Amino acid sequence: MTALYCFNPDCEMAVANGSPYYTPPANIQKMSDELAYLPVWMGSGGKEAVLLPELLDPDFLRTNRELFGMDPQLVLWEAYQPNPVFRPVPWGWSPRMDHLLQSTCWKEQYRELMSRLTARACLERLSGEKLPKLLPEVCRTVEAVRQAAYRRAVVVKAPWSSSGKGILHLGPGVLSEKEAEWVNGILRRQGYVMVERRLDKVCDLAGEFLLADGMCCFVAWSLFATGSRGEYQGNFLGKQSRIEAYLLRYAEASVWEELKQRVTDALQVLIAPRYEGVLGVDMLVYKDDNGKYAIQPCVEINLRYTMGYLAHHFSDRFVAEQSSGRLTLDFFAGKGEALQHHLQQCREFPLEVVSGKIVSGYHALTPVGETTGFTASVRVSAGEGSVHDFKNQLF
Repeated sequence: MTALYCFNPDCEMAVANGSPYYTPPANIQKMSDELAYLPVWMGSGGKEAVLLPELLDPDFLRTNRELFGMDPQLVLWEAYQPNPVFRPVPWGWSPRMDHLLQSTCWKEQYRELMSRLTARACLERLSGEKLPKLLPEVCRTVEAVRQAAYRRAVVVKAPWSSSGKGILHLGPGVLSEKEAEWVNGILRRQGYVMVERRLDKVCDLAGEFLLADGMCCFVAWSLFATGSRGEYQGNFLGKQSRIEAYLLRYAEASVWEELKQRVTDALQVLIAPRYEGVLGVDMLVYKDDNGKYAIQPCVEINLRYTMGYLAHHFSDRFVAEQSSGRLTLDFFAGKGEALQHHLQQCREFPLEVVSGKIVSGYHALTPVGETTGFTASVRVSAGEGSVHDFKNQLF
């Protein structure tokens, strides 16, 4: 069957809403439309198709076909009909996507699996008695949040959210009226919030996993960067061995191997019997109260495709052996700003491709035009640049 990719970054928002007729905010819909081609980069180069809101720039398609052998079947949403030839592959399942694809793949049990309660249950399995203070507190009233945040800095999170959305950072002290209103809004819509101790973060990372036939398999480590409010900025591109070498600055190889196995085992019990597909487990390295490196092994679980999974697949298939770089998503508010930035990057970092793999340079993964706001792109450098260099220079 032909994989029919569909990019729906509103996945968690749609799950939280619960209605098959949910309509995402205009900016999220714009993101979905403008980055619709993005999932094709996870394909195998064989039988694949992608759902699009409109036909793409022929020059963009021709360039990717000539340089990388990309030639997916293009299917417009307005012409979409279920077809036994196609196997729908959305970025993530939700009642809305199940309805739009006229599918029966959504299961109501996915809703709870996709909540932060699942991540808490996983963290509890991983932590045992060693990290009791890292377990998030479930709060169902503003007063409970106020008490949890009274003596320490915390992060308040909506049960269904991702990529820095639905998150509130609170310093120790009294909640402001605006902060209390934000918490009340989440409580009304989702029933509870998770309150976590704010950690002295050093590094964001994730484990990428594949669940199939009741089994959980580790795929890769991914390194990514976030902004001050937790918003996604980009992923490292390059060999898995470079990521593994970078992680050694924080813990020995045996620690990472044990963590990989323990997370796999936890997912095997908690999720594998009820879900099939890709998922990512966000983690972080932080400094504890003694200034020593420690690992938070399960910040959240994303039951969907992730940018880390995409970056890993892109690295294997499209990045030259000795090269490294970044994959980023950007937003440009002004008309023409994205195109101006794109043309500047093309001039300053000319693309060099050898045998279908990027040796160096910049490349847009989605079309960029005069009205584009959201872009996805990669920038690669030749040579043995370290992950540390790229995190400092590019993120």
